[in-house]
Amino acid sequence: MIKTCEICGNEFEINSKQKYCPVCKERVVTEYEKILTRQRKKSTECLICGASMENSHSMHACSPKCQKILNALTAEFRKKRYADRRAKKSMPHYRKNGKKMSRLGRHIEEARAMGMQYGEYMGWRYMQKKQENQTMAD
Repeated sequence: MIKTCEICGNEFEINSKQKYCPVCKERVVTEYEKILTRQRKKSTECLICGASMENSHSMHACSPKCQKILNALTAEFRKKRYADRRAKKSMPHYRKNGKKMSRLGRHIEEARAMGMQYGEYMGWRYMQKKQENQTMAD
């Protein structure tokens, strides 16, 4: 089925309920990603239609209509970014508040997980490393 893109007006082949052509989607998502990762400063032009945003309160779109289109195009990107952040926070070397744990904190946590105290764990690690070095030397 062929449909007309709501942004650029070009016709494109659709696979599902697409409203925007792949070219426009890629362009908008790429620019949006650059702004969020601070590779590029806030745009003075709308990411969707290219209009000037001097009087707009939005950071990326000039009007509510363009903002709605932007939200639709970037929803997948935002979901992936949120999932990546959640996965990073759930990693064992991060605290519950999302801050990175120190090396000492990680060692204490590993010791507790193994049912040892910190001193016992460090002694055990020392012996493990010593055995590894001996086997590599042989």
